[in-house]
Amino acid sequence: MNQVKRRLAALGAVIALAGVGRAAAAPQAGAAPLPPPPPPPDPVGVRVVPMTGVEITWPHSDAYLLHNYGVSDGVTEEFVPASSNTFVWEDISPGERKCFRVSIDTEVQNGSSDWSEPACITMPN
Repeated sequence: MNQVKRRLAALGAVIALAGVGRAAAAPQAGAAPLPPPPPPPDPVGVRVVPMTGVEITWPHSDAYLLHNYGVSDGVTEEFVPASSNTFVWEDISPGERKCFRVSIDTEVQNGSSDWSEPACITMPN
């Protein structure tokens, strides 16, 4: 039991050092203002990749401190590394219609874009 208590205490110290659970620090006076969130990617394209799924593409962003992209079908969100501007969404049934949106995530607080306009496709039968 003492070993469990020591591990929990150590974990609490690590969490405190990492700042988990703390409110974000207020910007310091005189600090440069953060850039506004980037605009969403435009346009987003979709095309069928036979026997695989749907390829979703968007223009690469030059957003400040680009971290990754989010790709969503409205239910599930996938994350794509900043080095890529394509994603293949798999496991779509024949005849199924899907609409996809893309967002840009940066490493800056409040630095995520809105979602793009949807790009929709119906899988062939």
